[in-house]
Amino acid sequence: MLLNHNINDPVRYYTVFHIDSQYPEHFLDVFEECVDNIGELVDIEFVEDTNICEVWVRKDNDTSMYVFFNYDLGVVECQL
Repeated sequence: MLLNHNINDPVRYYTVFHIDSQYPEHFLDVFEECVDNIGELVDIEFVEDTNICEVWVRKDNDTSMYVFFNYDLGVVECQL
């Protein structure tokens, strides 16, 4: 999941990714496209102790931090 919850901004942003294990390289293209739709990528920093990535994006001269993390528990697959 890529999540931004800025207290000063009433607009919340989140994207849940389902990564196909057969084509994991496709994820990078989709992730890049999502970030490009938000703004200009400034930096990505992996935070070891938490297993998250801080994704810093600039839009309209304002830089915000988005958090990318594993959200497998939040995705419930339903099959018939």
